[in-house]
Amino acid sequence: VGVAVTASRTTSGKVKRVTSKWQFIEWLYMLKDAYGINILMTIVLVSHLCVRFIPVSVTIGYYLRDFGGVKAPEVQAYKAVARAPYAMSPLFGFISDALHFRGYHKAPYIAISSLLAMGAYAIVGFTPVGLLSLPMVIVGFVTMNLQM
Repeated sequence: VGVAVTASRTTSGKVKRVTSKWQFIEWLYMLKDAYGINILMTIVLVSHLCVRFIPVSVTIGYYLRDFGGVKAPEVQAYKAVARAPYAMSPLFGFISDALHFRGYHKAPYIAISSLLAMGAYAIVGFTPVGLLSLPMVIVGFVTMNLQM
């Protein structure tokens, strides 16, 4: 997703690349007309702001260090497992496009994943370290990443 690039030949026969910010702006208007401003803003907020300002993968390392007995290579493996939902987001997008929920495509899935993530944040965040088993903590971090 970027600025459209067109090519034209100059008199010397060389290809000159022409990029236009107006083509990009036209593309944004086309998206707005096709999908609506509400879903585009929701995608921007969920996909970009949450990923940038709520780095779950950073907190996993600190939490597992406090958990005790988790070595650094294991922490890396748990981080990879916890980030799996983010890596599978194209699959989730395909599923949400194929399976409509009362006529809606994305909004119910965004709402459900956000509610699940809020529950996981509350459970992992407010439960004292050591009361949850390690698999439950990892499931909590995976659920947190469903939101993203």
